[in-house]
Parts: sequence; structure tokens; C-alpha cells
Amino acid sequence: MATLEQGTMVTSSVRLQRLLGEGGMGSVWLADHLGLGTSVAVKFISPHLLARLPSALARFEREASAAARIKSPHVVHMLDHGVMDNGMPFLVMEYLEGESLGDYLARVGFMSATNIVAVLEQAAKAIDHAHLLGIIHRDIKPDNIFLQAIPDDVVVKLLDFGIAKENSLADNSQLTNTGSMLGTPNYMSPEHIVDAKHVDGQADLWSLAVVTYEALTGVRPFSADSVGGTIVAVTKIKYQPPSTFGTAKAFDEWCARAFNASPAKRFSSAREMAVDLRRVLLRESTTPNASLPDLNGSRPSVAGDRSAPPAATGTPASEPTIQTPVSQTDLLALPLETSAAPAMAVAPVAQAPVLAARAETFAAASATIVGTGDLSKRNPVPIVAFVLVSLALLVTGIVVSQILDSPGDDVASNDETAAKHVKSMLPPLGMIRIDGGQYTIGCRPTSSGCFEDEKPPHSFSVGPFAIMKHEVAAAEYASCVGAAACAPPGAGKHCTGHKAGHERYPINCVDWRGAQSYCLHKGWRLPTEQQWEVAALGHEGADYPWGSEAPSCGVAVIADDTAPGCGTDQPLPIEARGRDVSWAGVHDLGGSMREWTRSDYAPYPGGSLDEGTAGKVNRGGSWIMKKTQTSTSHTRAVDRPEERRNDLGFRCVLELKG
Repeated sequence: MATLEQGTMVTSSVRLQRLLGEGGMGSVWLADHLGLGTSVAVKFISPHLLARLPSALARFEREASAAARIKSPHVVHMLDHGVMDNGMPFLVMEYLEGESLGDYLARVGFMSATNIVAVLEQAAKAIDHAHLLGIIHRDIKPDNIFLQAIPDDVVVKLLDFGIAKENSLADNSQLTNTGSMLGTPNYMSPEHIVDAKHVDGQADLWSLAVVTYEALTGVRPFSADSVGGTIVAVTKIKYQPPSTFGTAKAFDEWCARAFNASPAKRFSSAREMAVDLRRVLLRESTTPNASLPDLNGSRPSVAGDRSAPPAATGTPASEPTIQTPVSQTDLLALPLETSAAPAMAVAPVAQAPVLAARAETFAAASATIVGTGDLSKRNPVPIVAFVLVSLALLVTGIVVSQILDSPGDDVASNDETAAKHVKSMLPPLGMIRIDGGQYTIGCRPTSSGCFEDEKPPHSFSVGPFAIMKHEVAAAEYASCVGAAACAPPGAGKHCTGHKAGHERYPINCVDWRGAQSYCLHKGWRLPTEQQWEVAALGHEGADYPWGSEAPSCGVAVIADDTAPGCGTDQPLPIEARGRDVSWAGVHDLGGSMREWTRSDYAPYPGGSLDEGTAGKVNRGGSWIMKKTQTSTSHTRAVDRPEERRNDLGFRCVLELKG
């Protein structure tokens, strides 16, 4: 790579600007396209790789050819390719801002059901277009699904067609010898493992299903401590039913079809997979949009295979072996195109869609391989030998725009891109934007049984802010503890922070200072009680986030006649009740955990307080509250800052400008 440096002319119109990433397989540079007047990315193969693996050049050229043939907004655009005067092959492609799905899962650890449906719908368009042209990707995985940040939206891009296969007479079949295997074993179908040369589009659909499972449960369905063990798990189709990690039971059926031993019994196209996933997870049978309103890059990153990917979390449980003959199916059908919906930017009086969503948790990435073979108001997720060689070059994708952190009133942030985000209209990852305006705060005139400190209703001006879509989860809080920025949570019977398998449960047993420390660590803050109430009730005048229907276990995680937690006698995972969604699309404000705010207990204008009560206000319903105690969502509860309760959690906000 010594021949590459800033200012090097790749072609007469492409000039290198700076190195974005480099590995043993090659490098990716940011460059100026002098003819187009825009930034582009240039990908190079390492000369050492070319010397060691002559077929790498042909695969490099195949990547350019395959991507160029697929006319889809969901495939990275190839602008040029060739060989420099010094003999170094290059690809010129569009410059992307965002991050790979792999980086997103490894960094954030969570992907909501709503977002994974949107990811699948967009990726399906690219895959089905490729299949219509006879192009099989053969390496669908989180690292090759890129989340491109654009104003007010995110577009999914499919990357790296370096080991793509073309079902045509012109296919360079010598690049894939019989008995050899190309791909990433965790994501490969049984027939792909047996014979990579003769796979069809079902190989990509299988991989896409694995990605979906992983994003929702945090565990790869087919994984073991060794490559050989992973191959056994795949070929015997041994995986844990996803509902054991808290997903909908209907998702078990979706996976059973996607992972059927017979390709003919699986989904017939990526679009069919996406349509059925929306039905299963969101209880919607149509695909009205494929936008990702709350996925935007949050730190500088480079998409592609990481040099040292973390190990998968979890080991597949033993399941009965299904031995059905593996056969091929026809190529997939072209999907219907639909227009993307606008990003979720909620105006004060707008009605956002209410989507039933399931929870999400940690995930990990993989390297590409080539081988052979009674509560009061106050306390209201055959073995073959392998040679590890990455053909999808490190850093195929490009830079992430860092737009998460933001200074609060008492938070100093030196992150330049944080300031950029605060001035923008984009909500951060996992957050929903609420537009500023005049809102009515307090007990509505139509409400009955209100406490005196919730009166009188009054107009309150709220600036624009973004609020977390779900409560902070145990795994998210654990990362703050690991960074020595947060105190460890309590460890009582119903405390979620120390329980194995509770990573995607809302954190509890955290005092006010611990909650505030987490939010500040992220560059955010706890919400004011006014912000919390606006996110829950807005201008709707309803008593509950979901409307006027009385609380029940069918709507929110509360206590029923049997026991707390809807009869489970314990908390439930985040977003366990898809109907507990506010007008703005925020989950679990009416049940699950009461939530800390940063507000001191103070009277409303012209109102009064409970005598002798002092502390920090917390809001909402919880898993131990009965429906008669969950009277409204504007009830003000108060606890001392040092209190640690098993029904008290929190979420964070980010004040925005503009």
C-alpha cells in the first residue's frame, strides 16, 4: 500500500483524499471525483492478496460487474473500475455515510421489530432484483447490509458482491470449484455448505432469515465454539426457537419456514419473507413503507468485516434433527416497488402509526471464510476444514456520520459531530423526535380521580427533543457499568441487571443518580416530567399512551388478577406489549417500569403539593401496579433520589434545535 497516498490520481478524474480503513485484504480511501465534483470511495486489493490468491482479481471484477448490473437504490453504486499504472486494481463507488448493520448491532446491541422489518423490506428489493438477473450474492450477513444515513431517513444498501455467483453461461464457474465453499458459515444454508457452486437464490434467503433472527434475539441461530460445530448446527438445522428469547410465538413459525430443510418449502422470494415478517411482528399485512426513521450513524465507523469479530452470544440448544432432501428452486420474483414513507418526525398534533413491536438484544459479527469441503400514588435473547481468508475486503462500506451525543444544560460535549446532530432534524439511533410547541400538562378536565398535585391543567412550552423509543435495557446499562461511568444496579429478587438472560429486560433497581449518570454518559439527559408527559399523551387528551381504553395485560405490562407482570410475577422484556405505544410511537410508557425524570417535585402554576413530600418525580405505570392503580399517565409519583425500586427504570432524551 506504500504506493497509495493523499493526492494520488487513481484515474484522470479521481484523486485520493485520505485513508478510511486498511486491512490485510486491502484498503478503502475517500477520494475526490473531479469530474463529478463529489466525494467517492475507492477500494483497492492488497498486492499480497493478489500474489497469494490469483482468483481475487476476478472476484474483485465480479463485484464491480454484479453491483453495476443491479439497478437498485439498495445496492451500492459502482462508478468505475480498472487497474492503475502501477498494476493495482481499484473500484470506484459511491461514498456512503452511515454504518453496517453488523456495526450497529455490535455497538448499540438492539434492533426493534419495527426497524428490522424496514431493513428486511429494503434489502429484499436488492436481493430480488439481483436474483431476477441471475445473480446470487452468497454472503448476506449484517456486515454486508449498510444503513446509509440521509436527511430524515436511512436507506439500506447491500454491499460486497465479491463472491456473487451468476446463473448463466457466462458465469466464471472456475472461481468456485466443486467441493469448495465461499461465505460465512453462521449465515450459510445447508445446501450452500455442501456445494457452493450450485446454490440458487434460496442461499440468500436463508442468510437473510439468519440476519433477521440475530437482530431480534441477539443470538445467531446457528453457532458453536468451532467452525466445524457451526457447520453441524447448520446442516442438522439445530437452533433455539426464537420465542425462548422473548419474541412472538408467530416468529417461531416464520423461522420454521425460512429454515426448512427443503428449499422448496421455504419462502419463494425475499419480498414474501418481508411481507410475512411484517404480519408476524407488526400485525400488519401490507408493506406501506420501508423507511428507517430512527437509524442514523452515531460514531465514525467502517462497514465490512472486522479484523477480530466478537464471538457470538449464546450456544444453540439441541433440537431434533430434520433430515429432508435438499433441492433447488427457481429464481426469485421481482418485488413490487413502494415509495418510502417520510421519517418519523412527530408534530405536536400529528398521529404517528402505532406498531406492535417485539424486543431486541445483543448481536455479534462474523468473518468471511473461504475453505474446502397494593401500591400508593407515591409509590405508584459433514464437518469441513476451513482456511480463514477474507474476500470481502475490510471496510467495503464507508464512514459513519457521528450524530448521537449532544450537550445538555449541564453537560459539556466536545464532539463536533454531536453539535452537528443537535442542529439537525434527525433523531438519534433508537430515539423518536418530538417537535416543540405548546402542550397541555396535568390532569385533563375530562379525567376523574386526579390527585391535587396534578392540577390545574396548564399550557407548557416544550422545545424539540428526541426520546428513547424504549426504556433503557439491562444490557445497555451494563455497558455503562463496564465503562465505569455508572454504579452497579441493585441485585434483589426482581432486579434485572444481574440476571442471565435478562439483557433485553428494562433495567431497574437503579437510583436517580445512576439513571442520570447513564444518560450523561451517552451525552443525553433524563427527561423532564413535562417531556415525558408530552411523549406519552401529546395533545390527544387521553388518559393513557394508547388512548382511552382501560389498562389491562392485553395492552400493557401491569399486574393482573393472578400476579404482577401480567401473571408472571416478574418484569417482562422491553416492548413485550405491542399496544402500549404512545401517539408519538414511544413504547412502554403506560406499563413495564415507572420512569425517573430529572424534575424535582414542585407545584404546577396555581397548584399544590402533598405536604411533606420531596424528591424526584417519576411517571408511568409498572409491572406491579394493578389496573385500578394505573389511573392515568399524568399521575406524578415521587421517590427519594437514592431509592432503588424493582418497578422503577428510566429512559433518556436529547434536546434538539430547530
